[in-house]
Amino acid sequence: MDSLELEKQRKATIERTQDETTWGGPAGDILTGIRNAENAPAERAIWELVQNARDVSWENELAVIHFVRTEKGLEFSHQGKPFTNTSLESLIKQTSSKVRSDIKTVGKYGTGFLVTHQFGRIIHLAGLLQLIDNNDLYYPFTDLKIDRSFEDKEQLKESLKRQSREANSWGFDSEKLITNEHGETCFKYETSNEAQRNALKRAFDNAPYNTPYVLALNSQYIQEIAFEDKIESKRFLYKLGEKVQEVLEEGEKYVLKQTEVIEENNNASAVKSLYVLTSKDTDPRIDESILSIVLPIDSNNEGCLIPSVSILA
Repeated sequence: MDSLELEKQRKATIERTQDETTWGGPAGDILTGIRNAENAPAERAIWELVQNARDVSWENELAVIHFVRTEKGLEFSHQGKPFTNTSLESLIKQTSSKVRSDIKTVGKYGTGFLVTHQFGRIIHLAGLLQLIDNNDLYYPFTDLKIDRSFEDKEQLKESLKRQSREANSWGFDSEKLITNEHGETCFKYETSNEAQRNALKRAFDNAPYNTPYVLALNSQYIQEIAFEDKIESKRFLYKLGEKVQEVLEEGEKYVLKQTEVIEENNNASAVKSLYVLTSKDTDPRIDESILSIVLPIDSNNEGCLIPSVSILA
């Protein structure tokens, strides 16, 4: 083999290797992750989305999260921080990125996010992209198609490349840029088969019942979670009430706090009090308790705490 042929083949090998590690690896991981998540409870996908919204919430503004079920699929929206080039590329390749350093994030757009593909493997994404690090220039995009509908690794790899190329083409026309960093992020999942439609229905049937507890445990980050079912004409809204993390009792190693959650179901409204026992041991990196538990107790007419579940002798 002469020197020219050696150089040609060596460069070709390097290019194939870089292509495989950059795109082939993520494509394979996505396919494996989707298959592994197929049997997860449908409502878990709702909580994955809630956690991702929590992770990009503003430090001085609690998250407002909306879920809408339609004939076409699921619409999930919030008004958190814009995408960065890193977080958007992480979403495309399905790798973790961290947006806030002051809270214990759950791996934004990591493998847990793949469980949301129970609702559809094509997502239409809209939001803001911060074009340059530490610069207030944002590109408002309306429809980045995240297409993971392929079963073949090579086809999915090419799809990932197309998504990345589209995102990297944004922001070169100054007339289309804005300086306001506040805007809505929206994920629209296309439900294309009966299994996806059934999963979405199960999620909407089950998730609302656990939402008050999710709010109580995340009251420093989330203000409101709403579910609107346009197929069955139902609406559930849960938001923080007047009492939020009000200290009722404090011990050497724990704090008992009360948080009120307002529940609105169509035309009915009620206030639910939840009691959270929090450890005083904290994670020094984020100054957050290492353990919080919602207790199965209610208050009676005299304001005394009583069990809210039957206790067997």
